[in-house]
Amino acid sequence: MLESGRLNRQGVHTCPQAAFAWHHTIIRNELKLDENSLLLCGIALGYEDTQAPENGFITERESVEKFTTFHGL
Repeated sequence: MLESGRLNRQGVHTCPQAAFAWHHTIIRNELKLDENSLLLCGIALGYEDTQAPENGFITERESVEKFTTFHGL
């Protein structure tokens, strides 16, 4: 268990998870999605392992404005 002070100092990291798509049947049942809906990706929350080689892979990012439309904000 983490001390609350350590938790506040470290923050929480995020990681996109496209691997969820392989488990669409389980996810569809858990989220009660209809047959016309599909989960393409999700976000994992946790603490980054800075020693893991895969965490050194940095990809290019598009700006939010290039792929998002906001309605009513």
